[in-house]
Amino acid sequence: HVCPATTSPEKLNQHLQRRLGGDLPASAYGEGLSQLLEQANQNGGFVTLRHGYTGEEVRATLDGLPLALVTGFVPSSWGGTTAVELESGSVINVLNPSGMAATSPQSGAGSAVHRAAAAYGAGSRKTEGIPVAAATGIQEETSTPAGKAAIEQFTQVIQEAIQSSLVGGTAAPAPAEISELRSAMMDMARAVEKLAERPAASTPAPVAPAPQEGSPKCPRCGLPAESGHTCPPRASRKGRTATPKGQQMAQEHIFDAVLLPSPDVYLQNVPEGVGGNLYRALDEFIPVVDPNFEINEQSERIMRGMSAMMQMGASGKGNTAWTRAFGLYGPPGTGKNTIARQVAASIKTRDGNGNISQGINYVEANITPESSMQDLIGATVLETDPQTGATISSPKLGKIGLAAAMGSVICINEIVRNPKLATALQSMIEDGEIQIDSPEQGMVRIPVHPATTFVLTWNPGYEGDAERPGQAPLSRIVPFRLDNPTAEEQTRRVESFFAGLRGEKDMVDSNARRREEIVAR
Repeated sequence: HVCPATTSPEKLNQHLQRRLGGDLPASAYGEGLSQLLEQANQNGGFVTLRHGYTGEEVRATLDGLPLALVTGFVPSSWGGTTAVELESGSVINVLNPSGMAATSPQSGAGSAVHRAAAAYGAGSRKTEGIPVAAATGIQEETSTPAGKAAIEQFTQVIQEAIQSSLVGGTAAPAPAEISELRSAMMDMARAVEKLAERPAASTPAPVAPAPQEGSPKCPRCGLPAESGHTCPPRASRKGRTATPKGQQMAQEHIFDAVLLPSPDVYLQNVPEGVGGNLYRALDEFIPVVDPNFEINEQSERIMRGMSAMMQMGASGKGNTAWTRAFGLYGPPGTGKNTIARQVAASIKTRDGNGNISQGINYVEANITPESSMQDLIGATVLETDPQTGATISSPKLGKIGLAAAMGSVICINEIVRNPKLATALQSMIEDGEIQIDSPEQGMVRIPVHPATTFVLTWNPGYEGDAERPGQAPLSRIVPFRLDNPTAEEQTRRVESFFAGLRGEKDMVDSNARRREEIVAR
């Protein structure tokens, strides 16, 4: 970081030499760097620059100064500058060009393109003997006569336009460097080839009028912000169609009576400053219902217990926070994550219009001792205010916090490996809110969506892990133990596994019998 309060002109010069190239001499900017430091200290760390070709004016920090210089911008406080070309091919403007290769317009058709390239920080070196904008080397990359003819025509038009601009004494006609020009010619030739392969359409399709170039866009919907603009209504969430009762898998039957509020994919209950009140919906990962999911007596008992408690929570009677948090523990490979995924695939939700769909978002987080609760739940970050340019602090949700605010099944694996994270989850589980401490806004509280369900997993004593979480987080979840499967259950799992590899949708015989038994109860 280049801080204007502590950086000297000498240090700033060394920073520019490192970023722009070793062939940039220390004398290139002279007293101009002292002017920039003075301006940055007077304007909150920013300096003003103007583009030499378009006249566009921008504000940049000293950290962003090298990037601004190589893209054609020049500090407004500097007087006359000279464009020089570095060994890397970049073109920059300096106050003292001594010992450097100053750029000069080439003769003939290339000078206009050369001036345009220099204005955008790009060198215009070309192969000897080949005119600028020539088709040599491009025609061979097309395969049809139409493509070759198109390139010849494009080449002629471009060269005539460049030559006419030289005669008229006007500025360069285009801000593209040579490589971009060649790429554009190839793209046009390929487009002609594709059009030649298409059959002629009887009636051309109507084309909507394109918005005028440069017209302002609405920051929410991205459409042209014309006079009286109103953003179109947000699309309704479209979940998966609920499976009819007679066709349900065993896990769907167990959770059939669970009906939770529809997830808030637009975060309408989250303040906009924290990343809420979105116009575009968040992406959801809704697991599929696995027809080969093997449910033994133990996993059936666990899923029925989870279903009963979720139904109680949805009824709104009494303190229902504990009905949305479960613990699954046991040896590795007993199916803890699989149960969590099938819960997310099976439960149903209802939106404000009474529409019922099946499945909600599923998020999985694997915890290590180094896992940061700020990164996972939420933290205060520093960012630039788009209106004032000042640095401000703003609360932002992490992976788990975002999923909890939207409405998801959140599976947190190996929770015993990070006691601090387990403690941080307490307010989300017990109080139903995400708490982020902000130095400017105090404690920011964001509601956890009422459909959010927490599943914490751990392997007692595995690889040195603790036997269970601390007493405080443990008292806020309902734990279930999963033991190793029997030999018969392992056989059914192997059959299901290979059925899945073969892509078979139908259940294996043993799973079909178990489904009939479960659905009959």
